[in-house]
Amino acid sequence: MLLLYVRVESPLCPASSSLSACRAACSIVEMLFCTSLLGFVGAGEQPALTPRKLTVLNTSASRVIQELTYPTSVLAVRMNRQRLVVVTARHVHVYSMQNLACLRVIETEESQQGTVRIYDLAQEGGNVLSEVQAHQTAVTSLAWNRDGSLLATASAKGTVIRVHRMPSAAKSHSFRRGAMSASIQSMAFGPPSASAQLLLAASSHGTVHVFRLEVGATRARRTKGDS
Repeated sequence: MLLLYVRVESPLCPASSSLSACRAACSIVEMLFCTSLLGFVGAGEQPALTPRKLTVLNTSASRVIQELTYPTSVLAVRMNRQRLVVVTARHVHVYSMQNLACLRVIETEESQQGTVRIYDLAQEGGNVLSEVQAHQTAVTSLAWNRDGSLLATASAKGTVIRVHRMPSAAKSHSFRRGAMSASIQSMAFGPPSASAQLLLAASSHGTVHVFRLEVGATRARRTKGDS
């Protein structure tokens, strides 16, 4: 849980009718690069901090731009200069960053087969770009490299980390994290170098594994006990 401290309009601080300081318990905070545009999701029971609402605000102007409310809790928020994407349990909501108009709502389904579907949201229709058969069990963690050419995935079992080349969805690398199941809590690619790129994976066992991806190499052989 995050503690967000910002100066905002009265909708977040009902007791005040003017700009005031408001402490808000937040579950998600997303910033548009290094700008003053911020989106956050509350972590409280009161209406102003419900996890079913995304608040988009301009921190430099201390102004709420828009509040978006959903039937279920918001699970993830991502934004760039063209799109705002909000993920709930069964839907992905895609908005234009120009006016926050909803462009598309994509229905999702829980996959226990480890399938990842990639959409091209730069296109207005949001067509399916590729589909990755990543694992034999549900995928619980994802990470992209900087240029979007590699996608790392981990399953609920958490014993194997796979890397896929995009947009072809071809398996590039397969790394054994360990023999015991674990929850992969975070993954991230390091900056690329001329010869290799690093992939880091943090698990619920309190460990961080560092894997080395050789540039131009492909090591997608099947690992015994794959997940």
